[in-house]
Amino acid sequence: MIILLVRGAGLGMAMMPIQTYGLSTIPNAMIGKASALSNTFRQVIAAFGIALLSSILTHRQYFHSARLSESLTMNNSAGAILSTEILRNALLHGLNLESARTVLPQWMGSMLVKQSYLMSLNDTMLIAAYISAAGLFLGFMISKPCKKEV
Repeated sequence: MIILLVRGAGLGMAMMPIQTYGLSTIPNAMIGKASALSNTFRQVIAAFGIALLSSILTHRQYFHSARLSESLTMNNSAGAILSTEILRNALLHGLNLESARTVLPQWMGSMLVKQSYLMSLNDTMLIAAYISAAGLFLGFMISKPCKKEV
């Protein structure tokens, strides 16, 4: 939550100076059209960015789900430990052993889905951070415009 708060504050503090700087190089007669074009461009790029990151999130979730389901079987140690812990918790909460064994695959599947979603969200945030770092680098490459004498 703190990372999202810092990200939102950073975007809010960055957008106005970037737009002001970009529009400062435009002749006064064209400011209205340039502002409308800038806002339209920003909205379209934001929509494409959301679509791209959503697609990455979905594909990474499929990937992590497949990888986790391959590695989590009842025959290996991780699967045995997880199933033992789930059964122990079920027994502590009042289920009998037969009922706990019946719902064990559903609980393991639910945990697998949650873990794969978390891992895919981490991947997507990392990719977004790389894109932001590239934008920051490009932002420092912007040179100051030459002032025209009238």
